[in-house]
Amino acid sequence: MVQSIEWAKKSLDQPVLECLGFTYGSDHVDSPSYISSELWQQCLVNPVHTLREMVGASDFLTQKDRDNAILKSEESCARVATMLITRWLDRWVVPANEVLADLPHLVSFYPWLLLDNTNLAGWKKSITDGFNGLHMAASNYSFNPKFLLPRPVVWKNKILSDPMLAEPKGFNYEGIPDLVFCEDTSSFVDFVNAKPFTSRLPGLDSQRFVVDQKKLDILGVWTPKGVAYEPSVLFAL
Repeated sequence: MVQSIEWAKKSLDQPVLECLGFTYGSDHVDSPSYISSELWQQCLVNPVHTLREMVGASDFLTQKDRDNAILKSEESCARVATMLITRWLDRWVVPANEVLADLPHLVSFYPWLLLDNTNLAGWKKSITDGFNGLHMAASNYSFNPKFLLPRPVVWKNKILSDPMLAEPKGFNYEGIPDLVFCEDTSSFVDFVNAKPFTSRLPGLDSQRFVVDQKKLDILGVWTPKGVAYEPSVLFAL
């Protein structure tokens, strides 16, 4: 938290999207760091707003609090800016799986990125061991500043555009277990033991999965310790 606040202090007069590495607007649609208006509007009134301006325009604050206290203190302004940004990234941007993705959701679509994709243990590593379970080049595309998020996150489209990380020729899907990542237990489960649902997340990747509760006790589903992948409230059934 301290690291995030110090970063925000130094960045208060920098454009939010720019200092996070995002591009936006019609001229950058093909950029691997492009973020759609549907996503940035969940945090910003204007895409060129600085961190300080973002705080000043936030609907989460009363005008009295903004004008009389928060905007008059660099420390308070940085704290609020950190809260707004981390909440936005964790609640909207990463779950949307458009421009950024966490590792379990990434490998769910691109299993060749796993070092061991033929058994459940290899898939679990994307949850508990971070990049240690993935192709070594994947970590080159980590989102920064890393300390703004509680888990490893990558620039999804930058990974997909790297020839080293492209789907290998003749990749054998028949050897891949039929696993899906379940939002409610933060674990990979066989497709037949999961239930799909349509989330209210923006973007095209709206279908997600939860464990079939009727089978939960029987399955004895493994869940990670110390790793928080709890679902957003937008994962409404």
